[in-house]
Amino acid sequence: MVSTQQATTADEIVWTIVVAGGSGQRFGGPKQYEQLGAQRVLDWSVGAARQACGGPRDGVVIVVPAADAAREGGIAGGASRSESVRAGLAAVPAEATIVCVHD
Repeated sequence: MVSTQQATTADEIVWTIVVAGGSGQRFGGPKQYEQLGAQRVLDWSVGAARQACGGPRDGVVIVVPAADAAREGGIAGGASRSESVRAGLAAVPAEATIVCVHD
C-alpha cells in the first residue's frame, strides 16, 4: 500500500533553478566557475539540483551570465539576482507544481 505522502509526492513535477549569473565582483571573479575539489562550484550545484529533481517530468534551469549561457547549457541571467531568478522562473514549464531556487 502506498501512503498518502508518497502518492502526493509522486504526482509532483519539481523544477529547480540554479542561479549562477553573478559576476563575482566581491569574490574577485565569477566564483561559479571556480574549482572546488573535483568539480566547479556550478557543477556541484547543478548535480544537487538534478538529484532533487529526479522524476521523468522534473528538470533544472541553469541561469548564468549571458556570455556563458550557450556554453553552459543555460539561460542568460539579469543585471540583479532578482532579475536572474525571474529569468529562471520564466523558463520553468507551466506544469511544474514545485519550483525550488538554489541559493
